[in-house]
Amino acid sequence: MQNDTGKVISRNGPLVLVHLDPHDGCTSCPIVGLCASGSRGPSVVSVHSSIPVDPGDTVEVAISDSVVLRAALIAYGIPLAAFLVGVVGGQYLSRLIADSATYMPIISLGVGFLMLIPSALVARKLALRTSLSGSVARIIREVVD
Repeated sequence: MQNDTGKVISRNGPLVLVHLDPHDGCTSCPIVGLCASGSRGPSVVSVHSSIPVDPGDTVEVAISDSVVLRAALIAYGIPLAAFLVGVVGGQYLSRLIADSATYMPIISLGVGFLMLIPSALVARKLALRTSLSGSVARIIREVVD
């Protein structure tokens, strides 16, 4: 389980909007744009809550390991697979274009890097469509009226 802290923004039934506190490593992370706790945009997540919380409460959000693994596969697995397919396809393409082995590494790496562009778009769309939600584990600090 990964636990993050944040402040409750609003509640609509069992769904709670939580503004997560940024992590120390977020500024140097290469996928900060895909991550909910990144610093390049609002770090607001929608989570389930079985305990009563009010706007302004500081809560601990628990994210299961399977959600973290799914997010890692989307962020790293899809681009890696696309790069490898591009490199293999580039080798085949270089054999069709030139018989010389001189251009093979250049063409295959070039096609591999070009495949990263559509893979990033696919990974982003998949990340937005996939439920990567956690739940409120406990209230750390309640707002007193």
